[in-house]
Amino acid sequence: DHIEAKDYSLPEAGCATRAIIQNDSVKGIAYTCSVKGYTGPGSINFQIGFANGKYHGYVDLGNTESKEGIIPKISSVIKGIDATETLMNNASYQAAYAGTTVSATAIANAIEVCRLDYMAWYSPK
Repeated sequence: DHIEAKDYSLPEAGCATRAIIQNDSVKGIAYTCSVKGYTGPGSINFQIGFANGKYHGYVDLGNTESKEGIIPKISSVIKGIDATETLMNNASYQAAYAGTTVSATAIANAIEVCRLDYMAWYSPK
């Protein structure tokens, strides 16, 4: 199920702020998330980072999902995407999640809550 991210807090989405980095050249936040994938609650654990107004990276912290699914592809697919864009609207992400809809949607929904939190904090120089 797709959630309306604006209606969820970070804890409700299974996420927490991990670190905030702000200096003259880098403005970023990393989030740690645990979401329910195809194999059940807490089956996908990851960190997602945003910096300088872009998706910065995805780190798998452990999961019980298929090794053939989207998880190994996420970091390379999202790195550098403008953070004003939701993942579910991104063509590269849509192509990568073919066949792994439950996991990909759960991850994208949690990331969307993090993205909205980041964009509320981020202000470019």
